[in-house]
Amino acid sequence: FVGLMQHLSIISCLQIAFDEPMKSLLAVAQVFAFDFSMMLRAECMGRLSSPADFGAKVGAIFGMGAVVMVTHVLFVLQRHGCAFRANQYKLISVLGTIAMSLNTSVTIFALRPFQCRSNPNGEWTMSVYEDVTCWSGSNSDHPVMLVMALVALLVPVALVASVLFVVRSLPKAVQL
Repeated sequence: FVGLMQHLSIISCLQIAFDEPMKSLLAVAQVFAFDFSMMLRAECMGRLSSPADFGAKVGAIFGMGAVVMVTHVLFVLQRHGCAFRANQYKLISVLGTIAMSLNTSVTIFALRPFQCRSNPNGEWTMSVYEDVTCWSGSNSDHPVMLVMALVALLVPVALVASVLFVVRSLPKAVQL
C-alpha cells in the first residue's frame, strides 16, 4: 500500500492539473511520499543557499545510515562482546528496511536537480530551487547540485544492485 501511494506521489510531481477525485487521491498520496524537503528543514539553522540546503539533505540521507551503523556497533560491543559477524544480519535487515521504505522518496529527491523548467525570459531554472539556473555552465550552482544528486542516487542504485545480487545468489545458496 505504501509503495503504491509513493508511486502515486510521483504522478503528482508532474505539474498536471487533475480533476476530482484524482486530485484528492494524489493529495493523500503525498502523505506517504516521505518528502525530504518537508522532513529535513535545513533552513532552520539559518538561511542557506540552494546548494547548501540540498547538500544538507543529501548528507542527512547518509547520516541516517551512519546513525544506524554506529548504534549497531555500540549494541554489539555491549551486548554480544564484539560478535559482529554473528549479528551482521541484523544490521543488513535494518538498513535494507530503511532503504526499501525510503527508496522512492530518495530517488525523487535526488532527481530534483535534473528537473528544470523554462521561464519567460528564456532561462531554465530548477523546479524546486528556482534561484538556480540550469545547464548554464560553471558560473551556476547547478553543476554542484548535479554532483550531489549523483552521490545521493548511489543509495537507490546500491539497493537495486544488492537485491539483484541476492536474487542471483539464491539458487546457489539453497542447493542441498
